[in-house]
Amino acid sequence: MALPFRPSSPSPSIGPRPRRAALAVALTAALLGMLLTAVRPAGAQIPEPPYLGPPAGFGAAETEHFRVFAEDGAAMDAGAFAIAYGSIAERAHAELGALFPPPSAKLVLTVYADDATFAAATRGAPRPDPLGREVLADPGVGDIALSLRRFAARSPREAENGLRRVVAQVLLRRLARGNLPRGFDQGIAAYVERPVGQELAKTAALLQNARQRDDLLSWSDLNRTQPPTAEPEMVAAHAYGVVAFLVERHGLRSLTGFVSALATEPDWRAAMRTVYQRSPGELEDQWRENLPRWTAGGW
Repeated sequence: MALPFRPSSPSPSIGPRPRRAALAVALTAALLGMLLTAVRPAGAQIPEPPYLGPPAGFGAAETEHFRVFAEDGAAMDAGAFAIAYGSIAERAHAELGALFPPPSAKLVLTVYADDATFAAATRGAPRPDPLGREVLADPGVGDIALSLRRFAARSPREAENGLRRVVAQVLLRRLARGNLPRGFDQGIAAYVERPVGQELAKTAALLQNARQRDDLLSWSDLNRTQPPTAEPEMVAAHAYGVVAFLVERHGLRSLTGFVSALATEPDWRAAMRTVYQRSPGELEDQWRENLPRWTAGGW
């Protein structure tokens, strides 16, 4: 049975810059509208497998869309974690599910006591977090894994954004049927986090410095199978900046269509041509031309 939750209080945050605030309002409006208009991929849903209980050494609890497994001996058991963070996870699922239609099965969220057991369990993850954060989508077993010791030390806004990021990645990857390139995966997941002014300013500064040094990463570099050799924070800034440009210039609906098209198109370039009716090279040129305005405060 899903646990009852009290409405969570708003998380403290640093106010976003005006243009980024407008984008946040646009995102909210689009989410509400797309609740009625989002089209699910064709084909029958795969039925949820029968629930056989938690793995050995873990307790279990459930919310409407999540099944929580918590490692024995962790600072919170599964029920306590669901009470503390379940409403945040459910809100992320509801809002992001309006953009990226979710699977019918509950998402499995596994809570590890500390970094040691988290690292051991996620060592074989197909796409490790490039910034080494304590919340990971598609860890290898289940849908989401987290290290409770680090996660519990986060501010309310940081914890919410950690869950929003990985829920988005799970939904994005399912919608794209495993064909989402790493740059768009990272950029979209970062874009749907709650905006934090200091982080956005840092992202803009990194991109401004890269542009002034004529050292911008190409979209091809961002989306290769292997990650770029640049510093992870620089890669993250590029990934965010590309997605912010696509949303600002072409809208959220086109971005959703692009992710959906990845499920059937031969590669991300073909999907981009189909949805945006422009070549990836043309879109990348527009992004580069727009960067001076964006990094100077347009974010």
